[in-house]
Amino acid sequence: MRFLTKILSFDVTSSKIKIVRDGKVVLSEKTQLSIDENGRVIAFGDDVTKQDKGTIISPIRGGLITDFNAFEQLLRSLIKKVLNKNGAFTPSLKTFCTIPDYASEVDMRAIRDSFEHAGAREVYMIFSSHCINQSAVTEKNDSFLIIDSGADKVSFSIMANDKIHASIKLDFGAEKLKRVLWSKLKSQFGLDCKMEVIEELLHNYMTFNGSPKRDKMTITATNENDLQSTQEIDLVYLNNCLTAYFEIIKNEIQMILQDITKFEIESLKFILLTGKLSQLNGFDSTLNQMTNLPIKNKSNEDYALKGLIQLAPSFESNMKCIR
Repeated sequence: MRFLTKILSFDVTSSKIKIVRDGKVVLSEKTQLSIDENGRVIAFGDDVTKQDKGTIISPIRGGLITDFNAFEQLLRSLIKKVLNKNGAFTPSLKTFCTIPDYASEVDMRAIRDSFEHAGAREVYMIFSSHCINQSAVTEKNDSFLIIDSGADKVSFSIMANDKIHASIKLDFGAEKLKRVLWSKLKSQFGLDCKMEVIEELLHNYMTFNGSPKRDKMTITATNENDLQSTQEIDLVYLNNCLTAYFEIIKNEIQMILQDITKFEIESLKFILLTGKLSQLNGFDSTLNQMTNLPIKNKSNEDYALKGLIQLAPSFESNMKCIR
């Protein structure tokens, strides 16, 4: 009976796993767990710390499973937490989750098996771009390119006539760029910066096109002697450290645009830019100069999650869902 069936929706395509119940996000935690030498879970999600006496595992990356058993354990722990399962009775569970556009049949099988082993009786999946299209675009027949940049990947998907025609990903995103900045500050200036400083540098001063709006900036961080130190840093130097990564993104876009004719679709009408790197200075203007296409929805809003919530009430009858 339906009233005995619990329905949970999952977004597993970002650095945090999000669980939706009855139209609300009831959990948003890091996709990690700590296990002891016997394989037992010590901590999971946001409760994992570097002080845990165990091995810390991130079992899913870019929405794809890298450790099947660990991901199953993480799902079990998170589902139990959301459903407050303390008694002997286990309710019937249906799950609905986003998957990356670039997921293969093997990847989808692994995701389905993980949810089933974690207790789901039925598993429904939907590609992330369908969720993004649902929440961010009104004209379903448009042809456009989605560039979705997350913590650990940048994906490129061609949408036309409400279908995904192609999708590829780069295995780096905002976290990679932050690590590059941290490393350069450490090696060049001897500074061990807090992540808040790195994020400020990335989003306020680094630029995808041209020089930063300021040449230098004074920051305070821990130096090599483990003491607080104030240092003036060269923002132009730091920005140049990221140039190679920006060039990779440009090259991927150019290759996609060169291959567009083989899909027998209308010319692209715009680029939909979402995710963490969408806020990077100059990203949108550079894309516009490269492609002569308008840039829409330059926002850090989580359109995949928003679309998942909108589609959740009718996922069982949605033709785009995969079982």
